[in-house]
Amino acid sequence: MIIDTLDNLGKYTALNPLFADVVAFLKDHDLNTMEEGKYPIKDKNLFVNITTAKGRTKEAAVLETHIDMIDIQIPLDTEETYGYTPLQDLPAFEYNAEKDITKYGDTLA
Repeated sequence: MIIDTLDNLGKYTALNPLFADVVAFLKDHDLNTMEEGKYPIKDKNLFVNITTAKGRTKEAAVLETHIDMIDIQIPLDTEETYGYTPLQDLPAFEYNAEKDITKYGDTLA
């Protein structure tokens, strides 16, 4: 997990070849003016998904993991906090391969 400011996103392009495409998209698009929805950047494998998320308390928050996908989360109009637990320390939970997600503590995964 990397937690940083959007201004520093370009410093991480060496970590994944698709990160440069994300940086280019963000330079050309103002996320604050875009409607909610899914915007392809490159094929179906790289996209921006703009949603209005409701904040949760620490007690109500649910950890999630992905095997194939990488999330880059950018809060636009509110502060957000993040938690982290090493994968090997998480309990066994059902992995949803179709959605590439495991939600720990959420039976709807």
